[in-house]
Amino acid sequence: MDAADMLHRIRTILEITRAELARLAQLSPSTVGRIEKRTLDPTWGTLTRILEETGFRIQGTTSFHCATGRLPLLRASSWTRSFTPTTRISRR
Repeated sequence: MDAADMLHRIRTILEITRAELARLAQLSPSTVGRIEKRTLDPTWGTLTRILEETGFRIQGTTSFHCATGRLPLLRASSWTRSFTPTTRISRR
């Protein structure tokens, strides 16, 4: 799943618009749109901020393959929604 898919899925789950997501993550609506259209690849910091502000987080482990083949190539990360009492999405 790439950043565009993540943002679209987050908006679908939370039933919010691009403008609302942009406001939550302190980004411009056009930035959110460009990420969803795959014309902008967000930095790790931007993606993390979007996820944190909407109550999501990336969870998983990643390991790299060494030349000798003794280590696993890559374990994919998954992302989950973390529901906690402090996670509240307000529509202002």
